[in-house]
Amino acid sequence: MTNVVLYNPKNYLRLPNDIINTISTYLNDKDIFHFVAILYRIGPEYNSIISKLKLSSSDIVNWDLVYIEYSPITYLDVSKSKITDNVIYSFNHFEELRYLNLNNCKNLTNDILESIGRMLHLQHLDLDGCIKIDDIGLKEIYQLPNLEYLDLSNNRNITDFGLSVVEQLPNLKTLKLFRTREFTDFGFKILSRMTHLTHLLLSTIKDTSRDKVIYNISKLTNLENLNLNMLENSKDINLISELTNLKYLYLAECNSITDDFFNTFNLLNNLVELNLFSPDVTDDGYKNLLSLTKLKTLTLNSPSITLQTLNILSQMTTLEKLTLYHVFNMGNENIKILSSLTNLKFLYLTRTNINYQSTTINTISNAQIYYI
Repeated sequence: MTNVVLYNPKNYLRLPNDIINTISTYLNDKDIFHFVAILYRIGPEYNSIISKLKLSSSDIVNWDLVYIEYSPITYLDVSKSKITDNVIYSFNHFEELRYLNLNNCKNLTNDILESIGRMLHLQHLDLDGCIKIDDIGLKEIYQLPNLEYLDLSNNRNITDFGLSVVEQLPNLKTLKLFRTREFTDFGFKILSRMTHLTHLLLSTIKDTSRDKVIYNISKLTNLENLNLNMLENSKDINLISELTNLKYLYLAECNSITDDFFNTFNLLNNLVELNLFSPDVTDDGYKNLLSLTKLKTLTLNSPSITLQTLNILSQMTTLEKLTLYHVFNMGNENIKILSSLTNLKFLYLTRTNINYQSTTINTISNAQIYYI
């Protein structure tokens, strides 16, 4: 075999594409940016390889992005990096970008969004924690025709006006608004018109009537994935039950859930994943879980789970993943009840009275058991 000296860019021409792909998997996050620069300088025959590489590094600085200007990258993750608005010139050349993660790039301001607004192929944009971006900057991205995913979490500068901009994104499917507390009832009326949304994450809202928020969310009838922390009464629950297309429902921070919530499960029969904090639910409520015949993943955080609850869970034979938090009433003598879950692949237990060294845990032969 001919020896190849890799530090000379011209020597890459001797390597087949599959070898170059293999080399890329051994490079550290930062070096892969330089690797792309070398491939691009060699010639367009490597563009197909470049476009498939996932460029990701939190150690990137402005100068590193200069190396890859004009290269046909489609995936760029520089989350938690120290890049500043001086990367605008580089961003102006990333015309093929589909995925851009700027999560917690705290030095970026509205100026960067002008460049992002020119990325007409962009589908995924993560601005979580970009605390210097506000409504004015969002005006630059409203015309992105292919944007499907937008994360504006952890930014208290986004208000109702920002939502009115987001509303104009024609193909948006996923919107994350975690810890963005400045929306009012008017803003959530705007949100209710985004009927194309299929995924929504929403945290507690300041200066907003919770009832009106839930009412407006119930208008998003195409939602398949919903993450909330504000359900408090049966009225809220009845409104959410109108979202019959839901497949994933996360209510891990809703500490007011009662048996009334479970009584609506016959309407949410498309659920495949459910995550609940349910300290006040009784076995009368839990028995309604049996109506969820498509459920594969269930997380319950509740000290109120009893032996009867475990008997109910043991009948949910579609489950593949089960997580139980703070189930103080569960010990080694009870875990055998779950052995009827023949499809169970993963069982996560935390703060139970299970002794992991006991041979009893082996009765669930198909599941991997984790103690958190």
